[in-house]
Amino acid sequence: ETTGVFSAAGGAAATPSITFTGDLNTGIYSPGADQLALATNGTGRLFVDSSGNVGIGTASPDALIHLRATSPFIRFTDSVDDTHYAHIGYSDSSIYVIDADAGNNRAGSAIQFKVDNTERLRIDSSGRLLVGTSNSSNNALLQTKGNAGSATSYAYLSLQRGSSPSANDDLAYIDF
Repeated sequence: ETTGVFSAAGGAAATPSITFTGDLNTGIYSPGADQLALATNGTGRLFVDSSGNVGIGTASPDALIHLRATSPFIRFTDSVDDTHYAHIGYSDSSIYVIDADAGNNRAGSAIQFKVDNTERLRIDSSGRLLVGTSNSSNNALLQTKGNAGSATSYAYLSLQRGSSPSANDDLAYIDF
């Protein structure tokens, strides 16, 4: 039993202060005042700065969670066979990606956007943009059902001016 304060030297990524028997370059260290870091194989991997910001792959996080890595940034897989996934990342310096893959003979992939746990928009595996519906049997690239006032009402498409003097005025609309 230990009582009182346990104190260790600050350490560094290659020589963390708290290590494991037989693995002296993996452990916990402090890169500076009020900072905490984890290292594996002698390299800093996870950092918590004095403001509580967490950096993964960066020692200088500038947000509550700041990830710096090669694509994909974040990968989500299922618990069954680890083959269907979604990831958020980038494919090069100018293309950012949200990707989904159903994998292993599952139904086609789709990306859903929900608000208040209700699906509002979907991009299906055929590249169709679906608004107000979660499936389509036609080949239209854009399909809408209903409108913001009622999911069972008529579809309404509107093109509006984006700046003054008449912002949000309908320039054209299609009312079905």
